[in-house]
Amino acid sequence: MPYRQIGAFRPGDGVGGAGLHWAGMHWRVLPEELSLRTRYEERYGRGFIPDGMTIQDHGVSYEELEPHYDFAEKVFGTSGQAFRVKGQAVGDGNPFEADRSDQFPLPPQKNP
Repeated sequence: MPYRQIGAFRPGDGVGGAGLHWAGMHWRVLPEELSLRTRYEERYGRGFIPDGMTIQDHGVSYEELEPHYDFAEKVFGTSGQAFRVKGQAVGDGNPFEADRSDQFPLPPQKNP
């Protein structure tokens, strides 16, 4: 399979290395992803998820994680355009993105 050939991409192994290949992208988890079991049960009922299936809610909410996302984006100098900051629409970013506490630290990169 082509994806099994390392080529120009060499993932890190051991200590370090993988940070060289992050491609400048930081994805935030969506709030819905942190409570999948609850959402499925609310929509389809408790019997929808088969016994023994390990789907579960995470032990943390998006609101608890958001300050840490914001901090990391500032440390790494993430660029982009927010759609919503503190509940207010502020730009033409991704309308499906969760609410942010602040803008991206750097403006979006220019398209070539």
